[in-house]
Amino acid sequence: GPAGAGMSAAKANDLRKAFLLTVPRQEIVDKLVKTINPAAKVLNSITPYFNASPSHAKMSATSGVKPYTDAEATRLAAAKALLAKHGYSTTNPLKLTLHWGGPTNERRKNTAALIVAAAAKVGIEVNSKPSAVWSQELGNNKSDLQFFAWAQTSTVFTGLRTIYGIADDGTTPRNSNYIDWLNPTVDKALARHSDEILDADGAFKVNQTFEKEYFKDAVGLPLFQWASIAAATKTLKNVKPSALSPQIVWNYWEWKY
Repeated sequence: GPAGAGMSAAKANDLRKAFLLTVPRQEIVDKLVKTINPAAKVLNSITPYFNASPSHAKMSATSGVKPYTDAEATRLAAAKALLAKHGYSTTNPLKLTLHWGGPTNERRKNTAALIVAAAAKVGIEVNSKPSAVWSQELGNNKSDLQFFAWAQTSTVFTGLRTIYGIADDGTTPRNSNYIDWLNPTVDKALARHSDEILDADGAFKVNQTFEKEYFKDAVGLPLFQWASIAAATKTLKNVKPSALSPQIVWNYWEWKY
């Protein structure tokens, strides 16, 4: 973040953006997600408007995610230019630490490996550090980068403020804002999900404000929507997967043989 290593906010933003431009999202989806769901696509909305939502394309057209959807050569050239602006190159690499959970999780292990390889092409040396107690270390500020995932439990957007908002004192991050992103414009916008009754258009405009700030500040980058497999014997009736967590067991009381 801006306070890290005594650098200016502008420099920190440039370096965050440079790294994010290297993330090989299409390669990650092609190699690690399409093996489970051949129709999987790169996720371009963080709100969440998932790929199947009509709002996904509408949001990604205006949110500022566009530079991260360019071809690899274009992205890496832009990243290299940002790094060179601050004296970094393949001979003088920017060194970052990537924190992620579950060392035995093959998908995360391979995702990290692809990210490390792509970043190295432009002069970013990523030290991949998996941890078995990942969740306990999310807010300790000992890493520069981290994987973060969550499951949607409802169709409302109130939870976004917990992850990206500011506490009531106006100076500290909310409970799950582990990256300490303090953006008053974002917090004020996301508060409307709780404070007002918004229709679909109103909610979209709030989320649009949030996403524009998210990409402007180079906070992070959505990768993909998790694919999953659920299997049941033919004699078990009323298994109805849900789009919301806990996807497969939400109606277990209706199951019967």
